[in-house]
Amino acid sequence: MSRRTILLVEDHADIREAIRLLLTLEGYEVVAAEDGISAICLLRQCRPDLILTDLMMPEMDGRELIRCVRELDRLSALPIVAFSAFPGPHLEEAVRCGANAALRKPDNLPDLAAAVARALGGSG
Repeated sequence: MSRRTILLVEDHADIREAIRLLLTLEGYEVVAAEDGISAICLLRQCRPDLILTDLMMPEMDGRELIRCVRELDRLSALPIVAFSAFPGPHLEEAVRCGANAALRKPDNLPDLAAAVARALGGSG
């Protein structure tokens, strides 16, 4: 069985690398982008099994990315998990934009891995 691929979109390099490492250790293949525009470019080249995106980013934020992905026929059903370091109404807005789940960026990275597993239909 091939490894599932996750497109990780996070603008902070240290956080992006920590999450990438965690997900790789969990058995996922991880493709990373630093913002929504870079993510859209990557989506032209690959079709991940899930998008894991930060909401607060420069250029194109996570909500805009979610809207764009939902408008693409070939990706409209792709699971998307959004996260943010800031609690508040933008998490609910991410779900209204089409995210399958929106959560506060956890201090405990295994919680994020569990959310990814749930979004992919695993027990996590």
